[in-house]
Amino acid sequence: MNTLSPGVMVAWRIGAYEAATANHAFVEPEHLLIGLCSLEKACAPDASDPPLAPELVDAVRAEADMFAAFVGGVGLDPVPFRRRLRERLGRGGTE
Repeated sequence: MNTLSPGVMVAWRIGAYEAATANHAFVEPEHLLIGLCSLEKACAPDASDPPLAPELVDAVRAEADMFAAFVGGVGLDPVPFRRRLRERLGRGGTE
């Protein structure tokens, strides 16, 4: 039984991709946060590979909007925040 929401599943997938492409041995909490900050772009028809299933787009977009409202409420813009996190994590040592 899957207990994760569609947005969290997509954020996990993005975070795992971030960790792998940066040669990190593990998916760290920061990678998951990058995934959450990337939910909006994952909803674009040409942004996701593989693309989101059509029945998931509305649910993920709703979660992306809630997350954007939350971080916006504390004065953060998800895009530069995501970029700073990625820079802070740097490259891993796993080849």
